Amino acid sequence: MATALAKVGGEEIQRECKDERKSITTPQVATTVLTTAGRLNGKYIAHMVAPNGPSSNEIEKCIRSCLKTVSERGCESVSFPAIGTGSLNHDPEKAATTILTPIIRFLESSSGPLRTIRIVLRDDEIVTAFQTSAKKLLENEGPGMWRKLLNLFWKSESAAVSVREKPPVIARKLFLEIFGGNDNIVNLAKEKILNIIESQKTNDKLVDYNVEKLSKQQIAEIKYWCKISDVEVDIEKELNRIILFGHSEDVARMSTEIFKILKKIGETEKEMEKAVLQADLKDIVSQGVQWYDEDPATRNHEE
Repeated sequence: MATALAKVGGEEIQRECKDERKSITTPQVATTVLTTAGRLNGKYIAHMVAPNGPSSNEIEKCIRSCLKTVSERGCESVSFPAIGTGSLNHDPEKAATTILTPIIRFLESSSGPLRTIRIVLRDDEIVTAFQTSAKKLLENEGPGMWRKLLNLFWKSESAAVSVREKPPVIARKLFLEIFGGNDNIVNLAKEKILNIIESQKTNDKLVDYNVEKLSKQQIAEIKYWCKISDVEVDIEKELNRIILFGHSEDVARMSTEIFKILKKIGETEKEMEKAVLQADLKDIVSQGVQWYDEDPATRNHEE
């Protein structure tokens, strides 16, 4: 992972790491060093200092240190890979518990700016392991943990991970040569062709209360796919509407895709509301039920 980040982010990251290494006589395990992100889309890269072949406890310490460091630097979000599931070859479910535990503890106790913590998972097996681990944590920790896990997972779309690689945006140009007896004939043909092209264009307005809930990432995705489909898009979150303009077939296709995104946002929000209600019910039940032991011989109750 470190090699991949350095390769994509550029030599600046490696140079800063070397400078930091020279300035620290003996780097302590579980400390975190921040460098710029180079060409990557982010403010910093957090480098966690860990021993070779770190144990689960050492990984937890590294994550706690990292969360504390980025929060103190004023960061509002941070992304972690599935630490331990790569070259360290840890059991995926155990690695999930190792990662989730310090993150949830941090969210429970911190009042700093860091409120969004992402975990990037690479395949279905890892996603399943994290879901299994989350379920066990819920069973062991109760309603309080339930809400924290909701905050981590409620935006997940499904148990299956579908990775769609973005194709490059390729500008395609069509050159049409018109031959005629004179300029008037050529200009007339050009005008008729342009009129036909314009007649095939259309506007479409999508009005949905979920537009204002689109994340920056979702907006970027919509703009990206509209661009490669040659569709102009105007997203007006404050008015809960999206306006599309382009060839009728392209606009219709993009309208369908955007509608799916908006529908998914609504369904996910309903699922979260339902889950929160269930968590509240668990709280009420746990507070209202009195448990006791009964002596079979005397029928006496002991709390």
